Amino acid sequence: MIKDGKFAGGSRSGETRRIGATGVAVTQLGFGGTAIGGMFGEVTPDAAEDALIAGHGGGVRYFDTAPFYGLGEAERRLGRTVRAGRLPDVTLSTKVGRTLRWLPGAGERDARVLPWFDYSGDGILRSLEDTIQRTGIDCFDIVYLHDLSTRWHGASLTQRMREAAEGGLPVLQDLKRQGVIKAIGIGTNDPPTCRAFLDDVDLDVVMLAGCYTLINQTGLPDLLPTCQERGISVILAAPFNSGILATGATEDAKYFYAAAPEAMLERTRRIEAIGARHDVELPAAALQFALGHPAIVSVVAGISSAGEARANIALMDAPIPAAFWEELAQDGLIDAAAPRPGAP
Repeated sequence: MIKDGKFAGGSRSGETRRIGATGVAVTQLGFGGTAIGGMFGEVTPDAAEDALIAGHGGGVRYFDTAPFYGLGEAERRLGRTVRAGRLPDVTLSTKVGRTLRWLPGAGERDARVLPWFDYSGDGILRSLEDTIQRTGIDCFDIVYLHDLSTRWHGASLTQRMREAAEGGLPVLQDLKRQGVIKAIGIGTNDPPTCRAFLDDVDLDVVMLAGCYTLINQTGLPDLLPTCQERGISVILAAPFNSGILATGATEDAKYFYAAAPEAMLERTRRIEAIGARHDVELPAAALQFALGHPAIVSVVAGISSAGEARANIALMDAPIPAAFWEELAQDGLIDAAAPRPGAP
């Protein structure tokens, strides 16, 4: 686990902020483990390790993963690199609730290994035990309840939330008391569900995916103020909204893992045009935007290669003039109430 402070190399990526009232600290740029498990394209084990080491070399000290990422492969690759001593002094997080289920006769990379939701106490314990076995790491800094959302649970969402609140969460709280984990959170892309969940449970951190970005600020009106008021830290995942804010408004741009709708393509084009006037690259703005909000302590970007790691670190340090953010707000491209990065 890292401690509060600044990375000696001076990069903003390595500056740290604390999670709630815990002793856990995360760097302002986090390494998202989705891609190194091969979720979006082939990534070799060597390339995954190179990406992790490049991120660490640039000051990143927060690494996030989950069983779902590559059906366990992201956890295995992160664990191997940590155990080899290549990622010292890091904060690690994984997720529970969305775990893996092996059907009869299935191997670990077999198509019959299925994602499986189970937020019960026993299910959470099994999930974490499986993660410990895959990674070879017996103590995680942060553990998130994964994907409690309308998208994944539909009409059964209320039942799932109750299962998590009454079953899985007490188990996580007990593990925290034992020191097996150090902070408890929820990871979701559903601000209303997350906000409702917070009325019934005490959490240290929320990982909010894709819902406080340049083109989607649905977390701003209710969830972020609630977290700020209650001392719950927020980590913004998927700052590129699955691709469009990294690639720009290209023909094959992705938004929330699907083809970007025309409204989002047009919004992105307008942001790119303003960026061109102020000499601001779109992905730099995408990475830096969320950190303007006082509730947000880190931005976690999915990284698949050493080159991507180094590029994101450089983008975090790219200068962005206040006039760029002001023009976005004046044109209605970001919420007028959104705090501007770099503002006092």
